[in-house]
Amino acid sequence: MCQTIRSRAPLRIGFAGGGTDLKEYSDINGGHVVNATISKYAFTEINISKKTGHHFFSAISLDSEKAVSFSSFEQLQNDSMCGKVAKELILPTQVHQFMCLSYPQIKSYKVSAKTYSDVPIGSGLGSSSTIVVALVKAYDECFSIGLDKIQIAETAYKIERELCGYAGGYQDQFSATFGGFNSISFSRHSNVVAPLDIKSWFRWELESSLILHSTSTTRDSSLIIKDQIISAKANTEEKSGSLHRIKSISWEMKKAILNSNFDRMCSCLNEAWHAKIASSSKITNNYISTLIDHSKEYGARAAKISGAGGGGFILFMANPSDAAILKKFLSSTGRPTFFCSFVKDGCQSWKA
Repeated sequence: MCQTIRSRAPLRIGFAGGGTDLKEYSDINGGHVVNATISKYAFTEINISKKTGHHFFSAISLDSEKAVSFSSFEQLQNDSMCGKVAKELILPTQVHQFMCLSYPQIKSYKVSAKTYSDVPIGSGLGSSSTIVVALVKAYDECFSIGLDKIQIAETAYKIERELCGYAGGYQDQFSATFGGFNSISFSRHSNVVAPLDIKSWFRWELESSLILHSTSTTRDSSLIIKDQIISAKANTEEKSGSLHRIKSISWEMKKAILNSNFDRMCSCLNEAWHAKIASSSKITNNYISTLIDHSKEYGARAAKISGAGGGGFILFMANPSDAAILKKFLSSTGRPTFFCSFVKDGCQSWKA
């Protein structure tokens, strides 16, 4: 038997609430984010055949052109624990380990996994989480496991955050799994995804006004997230106040989107950016701050860093009549710059 399964999951932009999806905050205070998936994806391909000889599992990162293979499950576990796996291959390796432990029938097959993303890990668009979601979806399709969307998102969270130990919250896994415009609430007991019924004309208006600009710098988000975790655990208003403010703005952002209120969205985006800066000293840098200030001369009405901060992509918002001018200015830096195009579907998988 030989079978090929392909999958893809969309990346996302966060409008407001990022940081409140951290378990350390949401378990105590409840978290809330508003985000939307865009037409940029993480792709995976799973090939399976009956296990023969000394072949068990192999992984290839098409982005980094790195590969690793294992002759047995025991070798995979040992090499993973000893840090012998290249960082670009940790996620697919840990996904396979987790799925084998959860569904032992998988061990009977030779499996190879290929991954590719439209943007690099560390971009601030949820790329690492999205790769894990796409992999889990592919395994679910390949081995007819029967996971629903909540289970896919929570499985991806468990693998990335708990098994791999990568710092971060819940929103990326749920956004990539469900797709579309969503208001997502997090608590100790449950995570609830509420799709936003955005009017078509307003979605088109946003696609004509929202621009993503790459700083051409990826970053280790864990350093920033550790700062936010310290704030999340603090009981003083001085420390945790910025995250409370971020959550409050996220509810206002939800109202603005549902009411098709462009002006209020701009003000919420700016408020979210200032509250985000207050949550960690590592959020911004000279390039980011200078560019955001300078962009106002070219029509930018709002801007914030995407994801944890410190690098990756900056999200800009301008009136549609000014957006082309702003995009031209941002593109003049020589760094990737593009309008946001939204997608409604979350992760997808199919037999090749």
